[in-house]
Amino acid sequence: GRARLRILPGLQADWYSSSAMSTLTTMCFRISPRSNRMGYRLEGPPLVRTRESEPISEPVAFGAIQVPAGGEPILLMADRQTAGGYPKIASVISADLPIAGQLAPGDVIDFALCSRQEAAAALIARERPLLRVRDATQSA
Repeated sequence: GRARLRILPGLQADWYSSSAMSTLTTMCFRISPRSNRMGYRLEGPPLVRTRESEPISEPVAFGAIQVPAGGEPILLMADRQTAGGYPKIASVISADLPIAGQLAPGDVIDFALCSRQEAAAALIARERPLLRVRDATQSA
């Protein structure tokens, strides 16, 4: 399968070359067979860093895309560790996390940069049907 996942720049997006975000959003990445519920290891062009150091360990979120020194991105999933020390170039928006959770090794991901406003609107659109069901059951 193939999926398009929308992303926002990560905490350390400025640790990467100017072409790294472009590479992430214009090239496709295949989920490696070495992936699991902790993280999807992504096969594709390496994402080049401009800083050699690693950040201090910090909490990591479901959907964060961290990149070890070798340049191979890892999309952190539901069973991820609670803290990590690799720089995060981007994060998948909350509305697209259920899509990411349905992917499997061999599937292809296309990442698309979006704005915070688009991310918020996508989350509201995803949650609206659930809120209608909740409201209907509470008023019955």
